[in-house]
Amino acid sequence: MKQIDKHAYGPWALVTGASSGIGVEFARQAAANGINVVLVARREEHLKEVAAAAP
Repeated sequence: MKQIDKHAYGPWALVTGASSGIGVEFARQAAANGINVVLVARREEHLKEVAAAAP
């Protein structure tokens, strides 16, 4: 996993398409690097699953 520098990009990430694919993976990596994540998706049930799995 590549390290995301929150000092370079800021302490927050807005991730759209966060219920599947690249959006899920980006959200996971951002959260794992200590970045606060706001998740946005059309499918509420999938979004809840992603949010529940966050570290």
